[in-house]
Amino acid sequence: MPEIVAGAIWYDRRTSNRSKPMSDDLSNAARVAAAYRQWEESLGADPEPFMALAAENVEMASVLDPPDLDELATDHHGLSRMREYFAAIEQDWEMIDYPNERVVEQGDTVVWIGRCCWRNRHTGLVINSPKVDIWTFRNGKAVRFLELFDTLGFARAAGLLPQLAARFA
Repeated sequence: MPEIVAGAIWYDRRTSNRSKPMSDDLSNAARVAAAYRQWEESLGADPEPFMALAAENVEMASVLDPPDLDELATDHHGLSRMREYFAAIEQDWEMIDYPNERVVEQGDTVVWIGRCCWRNRHTGLVINSPKVDIWTFRNGKAVRFLELFDTLGFARAAGLLPQLAARFA
């Protein structure tokens, strides 16, 4: 059961019910927490729980930069581009772990806090990073998503460091 603290709802993975399915009568925070649990349980193979959260015109952005570095670095607008984002993950990355540590909700904003651990399918290198995702909801649907993670670790695992070094030399 969530604990309400200073107007925010906090979900902690140590105390939340892991088997609770997503439904329309849950708070945005509960729906986000359930989507991440399902994502982790599928080892990154099933993005449908995230697709169900999103509005038709959802905007996805990443702290990863520059935008032409990787498909995951570009902004994605709309459900079809969101599907391309998840297809790029599945093509290039193998999920090792994705623990759902905490979800905080205040107003229309939901912040997911956890970790991500992926192995790049091309280099075999692993990134294990703290991760924070910020979701903005309107009328029960996500209209904006921003992800924050260790971008240097991502570039290293993806084998992009030589390309970045040459670009900024």
